[in-house]
Amino acid sequence: EGEIRSMADMANFLNEKGDLPGSLKITFEVIPMATALKDYAVVSECYNTLGLTYSTLKNNQKALEYYHKGLAAAIQARLGIQVIIENNNISRVYLDMDQLDSALFYTNKAYALSLQKHLYADIGFMIRNFGIIQYKKGNYARAIDFFKKSAEQKTTLLNHYLQGEDYRRMAEAYQKLNNIDSCTYCAKKAYE
Repeated sequence: EGEIRSMADMANFLNEKGDLPGSLKITFEVIPMATALKDYAVVSECYNTLGLTYSTLKNNQKALEYYHKGLAAAIQARLGIQVIIENNNISRVYLDMDQLDSALFYTNKAYALSLQKHLYADIGFMIRNFGIIQYKKGNYARAIDFFKKSAEQKTTLLNHYLQGEDYRRMAEAYQKLNNIDSCTYCAKKAYE
């Protein structure tokens, strides 16, 4: 069990490092071993890693396939936080595909579960998704409200990348509203 968990962690690390072939190789080795041991937490983690890899490669269909498998394993293992993460990741793929109704459906599921289980660590991602959906629908003022709310989350305040993302998205929305002062302010905050 320790070996397969370590291998799953290595695959995830390689994915984050950008070694996608190395990540895929290890992940495909681990899944059958974890399945045989009925370690559905590792199975879910591996499918999530595959989903992330195929998202990076812009293969949305494969990413969705693996995220859904990861979601099923997370549900089977009763891993509340992983269920939230998988729903959020599925939403992100639908956002990339401009399938906003599906993105909203999975974001709502992740957000509701976060509130229900009092798991707030990743809630900024879901709030940001709501903002992206509103932005893509042309509701720029509503999008800005979501991006501001996301930027104010405790975990976002501790993560400069996520804060920068929120301010960048606010700047883009203000630009669409032709509010140059606010656009410039947010762009500078994102840059900082």
